[in-house]
Amino acid sequence: MYLDDPHSSPPCGQDDGTNPQTATQLAPQESTENRILGLSAQNVPLREETRHRYGLTAPAAVLAVSIDPASLAGQARLQHGDLIIGLSGHPVSSIADMERILQTMDADGDITFRIIRLGRELLLGSGRP
Repeated sequence: MYLDDPHSSPPCGQDDGTNPQTATQLAPQESTENRILGLSAQNVPLREETRHRYGLTAPAAVLAVSIDPASLAGQARLQHGDLIIGLSGHPVSSIADMERILQTMDADGDITFRIIRLGRELLLGSGRP
C-alpha cells in the first residue's frame, strides 16, 4: 500500500493509507527525529504515477509524523501526514537526504519544504531570517 495516491478509493470500510492517523501504521518503521527541524519522520515509498505527476525520480519520500509547533518545521506549517519531497531546493527521498542537506546549509538561512499534501504540491518556508 502506498501513502501518496489521492485519487484511489479504498474498498468500503478500509483506509487507503492517506489518512494521517493511519499512515504511520502502514509506513516502513524506519523513523527518526530531527531536532534541528523539529520533526519526527519516516521514509515511505512513492507510486510510479505519483513520481510522474510531480516530476520525481526518487522512489521514496519522507512522511512527517509529528511536528513541534515551536520548531522550524512548525513555523513552516508542516503538518502530520505531509510528504516531504524537497528541502531548500534539493530533492529529498529519505531522512538521510534531509540530514545531508542540513549539514551543508547556512545556519541563518531560510529553510523551505517542498511537500505533497492531500494531492497538492506546496512550498512552505520557515520564515527564518
